[in-house]
Amino acid sequence: MGVLAWGLQLAAAASQQALQIQSSRATHDLSSDGSAVWLHFQARCEEAPSANPTVTDANTSLAFFVNTNLNLVVYSNTVPVELSTRIQTNVWIRFDVYCDYDDMYWDLSMDGINVAAGNGLTWTPVESRLYTVYWTPSLTNAFALLQGDIPYPQSEFIDSGHSEEAAGFYRLKVQVQ
Repeated sequence: MGVLAWGLQLAAAASQQALQIQSSRATHDLSSDGSAVWLHFQARCEEAPSANPTVTDANTSLAFFVNTNLNLVVYSNTVPVELSTRIQTNVWIRFDVYCDYDDMYWDLSMDGINVAAGNGLTWTPVESRLYTVYWTPSLTNAFALLQGDIPYPQSEFIDSGHSEEAAGFYRLKVQVQ
């Protein structure tokens, strides 16, 4: 069994909010002049889940879950990134999530400690093109593939795997479909 209970507090200035929790799944609709939303909640995991969920919607801004090894996993677009953050069972944990839709940035904290943040990479998409994102900590090192075959009209990549790096470089490769 995964997350058992949620204590929720939602804050966004001068906006209309809707938060729905159903079958341990939370969805949020936001109508506001601003683009940022904070979500604060507490959750407790009784035991490791029997299966890992997947995120297939490329429009997802932020997704995270506890995997079968009790590690926290965040999604960078639709690519899961397992963090070294271990989740204790039968302990309440406070999660703080900040997401700014205009700046394409988010961060995730547990009990007041930042455990993941998404660095945003954006581009102007062109029809009939596929995009591939690479990263390296130094220009003297080889670039490593982060995600390939990103289709039009997607125009962003959120990198949650290198948020703790002091420096880094991205390469965007474009192919004609």
